[in-house]
Amino acid sequence: MPWPAPLDEEDDLVEINQWFFETNRDKPFEQITRESRESFARVERALESLPERDLLEPDRFPWLAGYALGPAVVQGTLEHYQEHAPDIRAWLDGA
Repeated sequence: MPWPAPLDEEDDLVEINQWFFETNRDKPFEQITRESRESFARVERALESLPERDLLEPDRFPWLAGYALGPAVVQGTLEHYQEHAPDIRAWLDGA
C-alpha cells in the first residue's frame, strides 16, 4: 500500500485518508484527474484479465466471506466514491 507501513487499512482509515489528502493536496487538478483515471484503468485491466469464474463465483476467494470478487469490487468502488463525493463536490465547487 502507498501509505506508511504502520497504518492499518482496517483500523486507520481516517489517518490513511488524511495521508492521501496531505500527499496530494498541492497537485494540479489535471494531474489528480489523470491519476484517478489511470488508477481506474489499472483496476479495469486487472479485472478483465481474470477468468469469469474468478469474478463471479461466490466463495472462490475465502477472504471475501461468500461474496464474488467482481461484484465486491464494483460495490466497494461505488461505496468509496459515495463516501468521498460530498468532499470532492465541495472541493470542485471551490476550485
